[in-house]
Amino acid sequence: TGGPYGYARKTFGKYTGFQTNYVYWTGNLVGNVAVVATLTGYFAVFFPVLKQPENIVIFNIFLVWIVTFIN
Repeated sequence: TGGPYGYARKTFGKYTGFQTNYVYWTGNLVGNVAVVATLTGYFAVFFPVLKQPENIVIFNIFLVWIVTFIN
């Protein structure tokens, strides 16, 4: 139990456990944003309305929520 945090904490101590967990979640956040931005870029080729900044933001949020509900 505990995932990456638990393993790192047990092996290397509390500070390394915290750093491992922090970097893990930061990497997940950045990765998810990159995937959503890439998908929006691909969809913009087929739907030119997605080239406007307001629509990009709305569509990105929509994609994040769709994937969240699927998960």
